[in-house]
Amino acid sequence: FMTDAWVAVGWVGLAVALLMAVSWLDDVRDISAKARFGVQIVAVICGYQALPDAQILPFLPQWLEYAVIGFGWLWFIN
Repeated sequence: FMTDAWVAVGWVGLAVALLMAVSWLDDVRDISAKARFGVQIVAVICGYQALPDAQILPFLPQWLEYAVIGFGWLWFIN
């Protein structure tokens, strides 16, 4: 019943919900930058779970590819 596509949608939905919640809480009361950044890192990790197993940047080692993509996502989110 649960296909890989629905699992990926779930991970992305979780990331969106986390980012929405921390943004709303930051509007209601002041949240430290460290806490917001921590939630953003968790959202990027959720995004990684939604990626297919294929490498996006095949000319890089996989660990470096993950670091580059993760840094780009954090930069975009922040």
